[in-house]
Amino acid sequence: TIRDVAARVGLSTSTVSAALNGGGVLKESTRERVRLAAAELDYRPSRTALAFRLGRTGSIAYSLPVVDEGSVSLLGVEAYMVGARAAASAAFDSGYALTLTPPQLRGDAAWNMLGVDGVVLCDPEFNDERLNTLERLGVPVVTIERDASRPDSPYVVAGDYRGNAVKVLDHLRAEGARTIALLLPDASWSSTEDSRRGYEEWANAHGMEPIIRRVPTDRAHNDAYGATLDLISGSERPD
Repeated sequence: TIRDVAARVGLSTSTVSAALNGGGVLKESTRERVRLAAAELDYRPSRTALAFRLGRTGSIAYSLPVVDEGSVSLLGVEAYMVGARAAASAAFDSGYALTLTPPQLRGDAAWNMLGVDGVVLCDPEFNDERLNTLERLGVPVVTIERDASRPDSPYVVAGDYRGNAVKVLDHLRAEGARTIALLLPDASWSSTEDSRRGYEEWANAHGMEPIIRRVPTDRAHNDAYGATLDLISGSERPD
């Protein structure tokens, strides 16, 4: 530790810190003596001490949506992993580490313990408590899709789910479909609501009765499959 280096050279820890970090008004011979002692002792600076001194930890969190009371994360969803890879590449290029947060991470103490410089928050739910906590702690946050309770937040990366729904529906209609169903995650994500809004507006404009099924997010793959089977074997069979 820095105390071991200080003891070896007979200087205070503050003087040793200044010598190692280029601070203070010290003779070059003193700095060199400290550097040699640090090398001999295999000194490594404390990550916690550096974070305190520099005001940053050099890491960014990537936080996925949480479902089923926080016990399930969506690591199996390819879109989120594509986003994580892109975020990691950008972080690495800027000298930062990227950390995936545990699904159960909640409250001020947990986020303080994680100690990151910023957070990328994917698909926040309506009035997302994580976003409220991070803003209260003063941690910079960018959301991928918006918290629908904060429509004017500037720190958002968003896709055009409403417009994309219309494009898909136009394509299906051009292929001859006239009864088109929509499966949606059962969540208050803005992407889900934007897709629903685009679908309903399109359906009304084309005289089609909307057929919407909500799929639980904790078992999205199996339940989407089951919902599809129910639709194509039922009285409202889509084409």
